[in-house]
Amino acid sequence: NYLKKLGLYNVKQVADPAFVMVPEPWETTTVLPKELGEGLLGFNVSPLIKSFRNDDSHVHEMEMAVVEFLQDVIKHTNLAIVLIPHVDSFDGGGWNSDYLYMQGLVKYIGLPQEIITARISLAPRYMNAVQTKYLISQCRFFIGARTHATIAAWSTHVPTISIAYSVKAIGLNTDLFGDLRYVLETQKLARETLWESLEILRADEHDIKILLNQRIPEWQQRARLACIGT
Repeated sequence: NYLKKLGLYNVKQVADPAFVMVPEPWETTTVLPKELGEGLLGFNVSPLIKSFRNDDSHVHEMEMAVVEFLQDVIKHTNLAIVLIPHVDSFDGGGWNSDYLYMQGLVKYIGLPQEIITARISLAPRYMNAVQTKYLISQCRFFIGARTHATIAAWSTHVPTISIAYSVKAIGLNTDLFGDLRYVLETQKLARETLWESLEILRADEHDIKILLNQRIPEWQQRARLACIGT
C-alpha cells in the first residue's frame, strides 16, 4: 500500500524466503535438557526488548518476569525448556547477542541446579540458520521475539507466540492467522501474560497445527514467486 501511494504499481507481495529454508538435521540431544517430559517449549528473547523499558529498574523487572515465567513452566507443567538464540554479534560481544542475554537470565533462575540441568538448556551460539531451524522444528511450542525464529517455527508447523517488538510480527500474524491472538506485545510482557500465552498455545495446539499445515504450503509458494517473477 505504501509503494502504491508513491505511484509504484509494478510490485507484488511475496512471502519471506525463510519459509522455504530447509532445516538441516543434527544431533540435538547433545544440547537438550535431560528430561523432555511432555515435549519442548522453545523460547527466544533478545536484548532488543530492553528498549521498551525506560530505566534500569524497569528493565530488570521485565527480565525477572521472564525468569519467573520459566520457573512457572518447570513447576506447573511437564514441559522441558530450550532457550534458542537466533541472532548473535559478529565480535562476540553482548550488544545484540541472544545467547549472552539469555545466558544472563538463566543465572537468576531460583531452582535447584539438578532441576535446571534436567529441565532447562541453553542452545549453543554456533548454530547456523538451517541448524537453528531444525532445533526449533523439534519443539512442541515456541515463544520467540526474533522474527525469523518465529518463521522457522511456523514453517515447521510449531504453534508459536510472537513477542512483538516491531510491526513485522503484527503483519505476519495478521496475514497468517487473520488476527493477533498469538501475539504478545513487548510492552505487555509480564509473568502473567507469558503464562497466558502458553496456555493459549496449549488450548489451541491442534487447531494451530491444522491451520499451519494448510497455510504454510501456500506461503512457501508465495516465497518462490520472488524467484520466478510471476
